[in-house]
Amino acid sequence: MPKNGYLDRLCVHKDYQGQGVATSLCDRLETRFPVSHITTHASLTAKPFFESRGYRLLNEQHVERKGVFLTTEQRFPGIGNGVLQDILLAAGIHPKRKIGTFSDLEQDNLLSCIISVLGDMTEGGGRDTEKDIFGRRGGYRVRLSKNTLVSGCPQCRGQLVKETYMGGSIYYCPSCQPLVNF
Repeated sequence: MPKNGYLDRLCVHKDYQGQGVATSLCDRLETRFPVSHITTHASLTAKPFFESRGYRLLNEQHVERKGVFLTTEQRFPGIGNGVLQDILLAAGIHPKRKIGTFSDLEQDNLLSCIISVLGDMTEGGGRDTEKDIFGRRGGYRVRLSKNTLVSGCPQCRGQLVKETYMGGSIYYCPSCQPLVNF
């Protein structure tokens, strides 16, 4: 843990949650790295865990830029835009879609797709575009990237589109991810 006390990316695989893994890790971090205070960006699901340890909410984050879900910056700690594009494809959501237009059903579907895609990536040992600390490529086959642009949509086999958007590139399938205007 750095001297500023920032606890970054404490994640426990779903199959091991509730078994004391995070508790054990936090116990060791808090005793081994004594700092005046510890801060973290906790997900809604992790918030009760941290509160049970005496952490308190300083402020809530509402991350949105011009109402756009996908930007050139990370919107979820630990989930970069390359990963997010695969999640949005699985959810059938266009990357330019405004957050405020999501129905409750679409929000539930998006959460389900986040869990599913991240689970697939974890089980595959990471993305095939990256290497682990031992130099091994991951086994999760990336769906949307510059490397998959010519091979077409993995869901419908339609043509993929690459666009420059807000200073970066986005990839999507216009058939599977239609831009719905509200």
